[in-house]
Amino acid sequence: MMKDNKIKFLKNGWLLFKLSVFFTVLTGCKTYAQIENSNEDAIDNIKSTASKNFIEKNLVGYWEFEKLTTSSNETISERELKIDTLKMVEKVSRPDVVFYKNNHYEVISNENNVLKEKGTWSYDENEKILKFVFDEPQYSVPIDKISPELLKQFTENGSLIKLTENYWEIHRITADKLSIIEHLPHNEFELKYDLRVYKKRE
Repeated sequence: MMKDNKIKFLKNGWLLFKLSVFFTVLTGCKTYAQIENSNEDAIDNIKSTASKNFIEKNLVGYWEFEKLTTSSNETISERELKIDTLKMVEKVSRPDVVFYKNNHYEVISNENNVLKEKGTWSYDENEKILKFVFDEPQYSVPIDKISPELLKQFTENGSLIKLTENYWEIHRITADKLSIIEHLPHNEFELKYDLRVYKKRE
């Protein structure tokens, strides 16, 4: 039963969407040599150089998830995941996102049109990040969709994390295309990422 719950939990792809922030560059105290060899410049180089005004103007609208690609633009339809001793295949899917002019946003399932998250957004030009502040706390696991036993296990092993905000790093944006950097697990000296691609609904 617990194994089935884990597999169902991973199939919707929502975990990776909300936890992508945890796969960003690790921060902390660094020596001068570490700073010289860190991946901060490499990450900065793959972020969009578009102006704040351009991003805020073109971001407004309904963005439909189109595909997930590798950094070399190869489409990823599914991939293998490992949690504890379980290995399983994730069927790639990400929610749609709606950005409003009043700086509110909504995250909507592209499978059943269910509202998954809402809050406020802003773009930080200095850090080149798109910030999200949730109206209600989010959790690293869908606590309303897993068994009490599995929820207890996640709580005890520290996997249950309360989130109040998140951020995206924009790789490229045009009037009708948006690609977001989705970091893969890496340390502060590496750079491994995929690209989450969206198209604007007309």
